[in-house]
Amino acid sequence: MVMINDYHIGNSLVNLWERNSLHNMKKKNSDRVYIVDGRERIGKSIWTIQQMCAIEPGLLESPEKLVSRICFTPEEFNKVARETKNGVFAFDEAFRGLSSRSAMSKINKKIVQTLMEMGQNNNIAFIVLPSIFLLDIYPAMLRSDGLFHIHENKKARRRVFTGYNRKDKNQIYQIGLRRGWTYPFSSPFKDCFSPKFPGGEEFEKAYLHKKAEALRTMDFGEMEDKMLTIAKHMRTVEGKQWKEIGEKLGMSAEAIRKRLQRTDIHLYDISNKIEEKDVHTVIEH
Repeated sequence: MVMINDYHIGNSLVNLWERNSLHNMKKKNSDRVYIVDGRERIGKSIWTIQQMCAIEPGLLESPEKLVSRICFTPEEFNKVARETKNGVFAFDEAFRGLSSRSAMSKINKKIVQTLMEMGQNNNIAFIVLPSIFLLDIYPAMLRSDGLFHIHENKKARRRVFTGYNRKDKNQIYQIGLRRGWTYPFSSPFKDCFSPKFPGGEEFEKAYLHKKAEALRTMDFGEMEDKMLTIAKHMRTVEGKQWKEIGEKLGMSAEAIRKRLQRTDIHLYDISNKIEEKDVHTVIEH
């Protein structure tokens, strides 16, 4: 481990960012897009911000500069992608609260548009979301360069990341869609990480304030989305445990239970309302 500011970055990540530095992006006239996924409150946002600051230490000049590169809406993501030249930024919690299928379709279209337009700016972008399987094929397979899955090492009780290169990421996406959002294999590229926020308390407060303001403007009205449909099917038809459902969908078991309760549909009365073809349609959407 090496210490950068007030957080830990493992040597494997240091080497990765040295090979894929902003300097090299400009020199090669290239860019990078990385997907970061994991269940709610597992630390994927903090992990991403740590990487952003390691890639571009100048973000720690002020809290305002750091949070200006962290986007919470597809429109802000598009704006920052167009205006940032040879820098790093993130679309944080890309699908939080925007749960309807139509809303997710709109977000995916905006992500695709942004990624198509950002190629000339030599940037590095992170897309942070509960599961890679929420993304359409272009950002998930064709445009992104790697996947970082954030999860918990149950034996050590520590949060870890597992990194996948482009080839393995694409295999996971293809296999996982067919098998109900599973991660069929692991990777030797993994390590634990610190829960510390880069820059300290002042920077964390600025981030949380912006995040809270963004959440207040989001639409939480339509909760009958693809994740809830799959969760209902897994619970009532397949008889899966809440913990297993949460792990597959990138959400905590408690969050899924609460969201299902808000639909006002009794869990044991819906098995006949969700047909097998509907579940496959949602998974493949």
